[in-house]
Amino acid sequence: MGEGVHEWLTGFIADRELDEPDGRPLYAYRCTLREFAQLTDRLADAGRKDGLGPWEIRAFVLYASQWWQRRYSGGPWSWDPVLRDVGWHHIYFPDLYPPVRDAFQWWRLDLVRLSGTTRYLGTFAVQGGLPLLLVGEAGPVTAYLRAVVRHVARYRRFVDDPVELARDQQHLLRQRTLRREYVFRLAADLVDAVLDLREYVGQSEDLLAELDVRRPAWRESMPMDLDSQTARQLLEGLLREAKAGGSSGSDFGVKRFLVPTEAGWRLAARLQMPRSVERGELGGHLHVQETDLPPRMHVRTPGEGGRVVGLYGASGEHFHLMSGENNPSAAFWDAAAAEEFRLEFFSQDLVGEVKTRRGAALGELPWAFRADGEYALIGEGSVSDRAPELLVLLPEESEPSTGEALNATVAGRSLWRISEPAVVHTDSGNCVLNPASEQMVEEDYWLSGDRFYSFASTYPLFRGHPRLIVSKAEAPPRAVPLGEVNWRSTGSDWQSLPDGLGSWEVRHVHGGVLRHHGRLGLLPAALSLAVEPTSESEGHLVLGNGQGVGIACDANGTDIEIERAAEQVRMRLTAVDAFSPPADVSLRLRWPGARELRVWAPFPGAGARFLKNGDPLVDNTIAVDDLYGVRATAMSTDETQRFWIDGELKAEDAASVKRVAHFRLALRKAGVRHELALVEVDSTLRLLLGASVAHDARVSIRIVDAEHEYETLEVRRFAAVLKHDPGMESVLVQPPLEHPGVTTFEALPISRTDIEPITLTPVGPPTAPVCTRLPDELSSSDEPWLVVLRGEGGIRAEPTVVGGRSSRLDTDAALSFSEALALANATDRAKAVEAALARMVGEEDQCRQESDWAFVNEMLLCLEGVPSSASDLISALPRCPQALVRCLFRVDPGLRTRIWQLDDELPFSWLLIKRQIWRTEVRTAFDAMCRELRGVVEEPERLASEHVLAVLEEGAKHIGGLDTLVTDIGALLQGGVLSGVFVQMVREERDRRRQQLVNLLVSEDRWPRGYTRQDWSAVLSEPRLLKFGGWDPESDRWRQPTFDTPVAAAWCCFVSDPTSQTPFLVKRMRSHEPDWFDIAYRSAWYELANMQDNIQDRARKNRND
Repeated sequence: MGEGVHEWLTGFIADRELDEPDGRPLYAYRCTLREFAQLTDRLADAGRKDGLGPWEIRAFVLYASQWWQRRYSGGPWSWDPVLRDVGWHHIYFPDLYPPVRDAFQWWRLDLVRLSGTTRYLGTFAVQGGLPLLLVGEAGPVTAYLRAVVRHVARYRRFVDDPVELARDQQHLLRQRTLRREYVFRLAADLVDAVLDLREYVGQSEDLLAELDVRRPAWRESMPMDLDSQTARQLLEGLLREAKAGGSSGSDFGVKRFLVPTEAGWRLAARLQMPRSVERGELGGHLHVQETDLPPRMHVRTPGEGGRVVGLYGASGEHFHLMSGENNPSAAFWDAAAAEEFRLEFFSQDLVGEVKTRRGAALGELPWAFRADGEYALIGEGSVSDRAPELLVLLPEESEPSTGEALNATVAGRSLWRISEPAVVHTDSGNCVLNPASEQMVEEDYWLSGDRFYSFASTYPLFRGHPRLIVSKAEAPPRAVPLGEVNWRSTGSDWQSLPDGLGSWEVRHVHGGVLRHHGRLGLLPAALSLAVEPTSESEGHLVLGNGQGVGIACDANGTDIEIERAAEQVRMRLTAVDAFSPPADVSLRLRWPGARELRVWAPFPGAGARFLKNGDPLVDNTIAVDDLYGVRATAMSTDETQRFWIDGELKAEDAASVKRVAHFRLALRKAGVRHELALVEVDSTLRLLLGASVAHDARVSIRIVDAEHEYETLEVRRFAAVLKHDPGMESVLVQPPLEHPGVTTFEALPISRTDIEPITLTPVGPPTAPVCTRLPDELSSSDEPWLVVLRGEGGIRAEPTVVGGRSSRLDTDAALSFSEALALANATDRAKAVEAALARMVGEEDQCRQESDWAFVNEMLLCLEGVPSSASDLISALPRCPQALVRCLFRVDPGLRTRIWQLDDELPFSWLLIKRQIWRTEVRTAFDAMCRELRGVVEEPERLASEHVLAVLEEGAKHIGGLDTLVTDIGALLQGGVLSGVFVQMVREERDRRRQQLVNLLVSEDRWPRGYTRQDWSAVLSEPRLLKFGGWDPESDRWRQPTFDTPVAAAWCCFVSDPTSQTPFLVKRMRSHEPDWFDIAYRSAWYELANMQDNIQDRARKNRND
């Protein structure tokens, strides 16, 4: 039977198109499950005969390696199960050493040697690949491999051998028998292969199929059996991990890092939220039964400056991140980046709260960052890292034992560069900082216990004693041993456990090194707080189980009377000024023998008002960029009362959109307290303001209940307005604007590109100028100048135009761009610019056209950073769609992003531009590029096609529905048309998603009502439109905008012209649910395009006949 093994092994090699082994790893031969079974049977037959020849041992080497991959399930490593499974019970394994060594030479492979000893089982493991029985979706081996992906991606530049990096994460392998060099080598090989492939995959559903297309030979480098579903799932997960740059799966986390800017170093933090999370897992995060989870939940950060950072929607057994992945609101800077991060999920009311990984507030110890160009936070306190240098932020009074001060202050701390081991002395112990260290120390600490949020404080409050928890890298969290945790009341000695209430410090000391230090407040285990409003200026705070506590109220405009009854303490609070009660009350709590604890509680007054950072607003007008920290708050005298905010656009040109330019949103309710952070409606406010080009545009927001109106707040584009005062030869800031940074005035020429901008001298404090004096060249200039006020973050006030020619516009004159923009009258200027754009599009003189486009390009560069509504040239582009589309192909590539983003700033939508305009302009750009490339490159048509499609793909990334153009123009350039089969597929996809999405979406309180079908009559009057099936004719009238708006938008691309209301309603509906809108728009657009193509095809046939 030995000859049978010989024949089988020879055939096995031949099936790989080889005459003999070529030295590849044994896993790379891709032994199938069927072949493994055949091999097992033949070796079993061979074992029943006397004597094993070279071919049997060569086959056994392949079998043993495959056995490791397919059958090893953990536990001690041994020859016994390998030999037992082929019936070689009589074989004494040391006798196999010499023939196995010869067999590996035949396979052209080296044996593994460690510490001078040959490791045969280790060689089988390395050659066999990943043991699949140990791999599970959430198992420790999978967690280990994911951690190695992140670790190697982060440190590969510092370490020559990736096996070292795989070894660093061995603590995640719970089975100690797996903590071996062979496993580390396998992991390093697998991760190296994964990282090599990440550039070849995108975000498709099937990454492995994508690799088959883009890199067909990729499987040869994978040390595992890819016929296994388990292996394929693991590999897809690792590829997504590598592609995402190390995001943490279904965890909610915080990434903190330093950012070098022109103004210096800054501390930043970004929330990391999973793209998809299982329903049950999200319920576990929120401590809510999965059946009780609402179908859509917004995510926000709590507190005074709370902001909405994401939106999750249910689909099957998962919740998907529908918005927020790259949300700027999920980024925090400087002091805000050092604060604690928690996430609240809410639908109509609060659903629950998620703890974020590495989201605890940064404390008093050193903050260490990796000096590798990304500057990610490693941790606080004592840190060891492989990076050769660390950047460390220290309290200003601290210095390391060695290091370089960088003369920078970040978040109130001094920045140091540490290149060798250093010690930082603190009041709580010594922190050791070790760069270029093989012993990695990267730990995340937090206190786990019964958090008490009814009081606010400078540090966390707990009812009862919390435990100190630590997590190393991706390891499961564990409680720090009690013997290593010390406590002290401020000013006292350290002790093993807290023995009272009040304010405390806690630290972790391990091996004489300080690992962690924090502060907290301890409260009675059953303490509770109830708020009982009586009137706008009076109410009660009721402290349950507060016996023995002493209470004092700081003098902040509030009188306090205290009544004690059994275990209850009632505090009657009365505002000194009944017309302006405080927002909160500062209390000092003290129990016998405890340190005083200072907390803040809401003032228990009924009614509603706007607050900013806890204080009443001084002014009832605010800029949309200054909404951070502004909340609508209310307290009710009973738990049935509800409050809302009503918003309405008010402007000179708002009449056309008045019926839809409003919104209503309920305040979040918790007992008798209600609140809503205005950043939650930031996008809605910007959308409303973008519907107007009037300088007086503002959104009026009122707090209301069922019977009353309370405070009103007006939100404008800018915090102030610049006004030209010719008599004073000045530009005034009205109202005077105070800004945290230095502001500057600048005058920009708006009719010529050959004049440099002028920096103007401010009058008044640099952070709050009241005006700027105009130099003579501006005050008497015939050329118009745009005066802007710049501050940190951009333009701080509504710009104004000074100068310009006062002559009346001759409507018959053909003015150039420069002449049109030089007119002093704003109305004449806008009309003249629009006429110049129209002439430029139809210009036949090539030289004149080139000159005009050069002017437009230069002017766009000169006005970079200026609001689009402040430029007559930019704001006129959407009114001439042909010029706007041509702009994409004629201006500098660096300006295209701004052109695409005009959709966000001006009252128009890219989704409403006629299909024929796109096809005409793309064909013009394509033909022009082909002419330029002929004789210069091979295949000029292919390069020109790729260029114009790349431009359109930029737009599709900004607005998903524009992928219709990519498909349509791609077919046009290839000489084809959209097929009916393709259109039918898109329609079927829409119908599949309709029931899944729309029934859910339209039932929401947040869904904008918009126009009913009767109001769309100007657009939806065509009987042909009914053939679409694009909406449900029998749906409730208020639900009709859900279905009508995307269809009407597509209809405008082929038949009707959009009304003045259409762009606003399209953008408003799409902003609420872009996924559904794009599906419905795409289906209607393709069907209309197909109808148009068929009509044109029949017309051509009739002409030919």
